[in-house]
Amino acid sequence: MWPVNFDHPIMRVPNINLTFTDVNSFWPYYTDLGDLVMLVPGSSAKILVAQKSDTTTTHGTVTACVNDRLVIQTFSSHQLYYDEIEPLWENYIYNTLKMRLESQR
Repeated sequence: MWPVNFDHPIMRVPNINLTFTDVNSFWPYYTDLGDLVMLVPGSSAKILVAQKSDTTTTHGTVTACVNDRLVIQTFSSHQLYYDEIEPLWENYIYNTLKMRLESQR
């Protein structure tokens, strides 16, 4: 899995240097990264992590949508080691709550 939208806050706040390339072998066929997201034309959603490093509109495994208040992760959390998934979860929680609070102002 590859980060394809480095500038998005979920990829860098509060934790930086997130890694997705060291996929563990929890599942027998670890190359199966779950369902993949493809953005429809005109979508405001943003693919943040993808199965391919050269795309921002297809093969998504982490997608931010609904004005960054919802994050869709289509790969199993077991695909990454705990030390890698925990900072990502923290970024999801921090940023989606921040956007939710800002939308209520």
